[in-house]
Amino acid sequence: MATRQDLRNDLKNKLVSLEDGGYGDFEFSDTEYNTYLDLAVARLYPALYKKVSKGPLTVVGYGRNLLGYVTDSTNTVQYDRVFLVEDATELTAIVGWSSRPDKLVGFDTQLYTTCNVYWIDAIILPSDDVEPTGIPAMFEPLVNLGALIEALEARQDTGVRGEPQPTGPYFTTQLLDRLKPRYDSLRTELAMAMPGMVL
Repeated sequence: MATRQDLRNDLKNKLVSLEDGGYGDFEFSDTEYNTYLDLAVARLYPALYKKVSKGPLTVVGYGRNLLGYVTDSTNTVQYDRVFLVEDATELTAIVGWSSRPDKLVGFDTQLYTTCNVYWIDAIILPSDDVEPTGIPAMFEPLVNLGALIEALEARQDTGVRGEPQPTGPYFTTQLLDRLKPRYDSLRTELAMAMPGMVL
């Protein structure tokens, strides 16, 4: 699995190739490269995501119908992205629950005392250059293409639209207009299927 440094080196190589092809000067600092990579990974959610779990969490009773709720005191759980809740003892799926902004509700307190919660979350690149990114290898070219687009949009002379209008020898360049549809198409083709929800 690639590291941040691997992705950054790939991006640098692509930009050097563009310089050699006459598209302009693309000298960026490592901080700028890291920013483009972070933006590229953020742009991929929810086409690319990771599954996260937390548990066991205690079922707390409420009301008069012997029902309970589950909440996370560390505010780690993303309740609107939960796709599975299971009994922490038997590891069987629990059905009949629903989500609120700050908790999951509807658990039978006579059947369940603790549970494990599973949800999807965005991948965030590690801050160092050593730890693996956690990005599957098949998505690495897409991350790199997204970072390339971010880098190109930072330079007016690569054909980015808007004000001020591009000037100089590359003002007619349509590079971004060609890259963006390719990126969108590849993102759609590689998108991970959303996990089935057990409610």
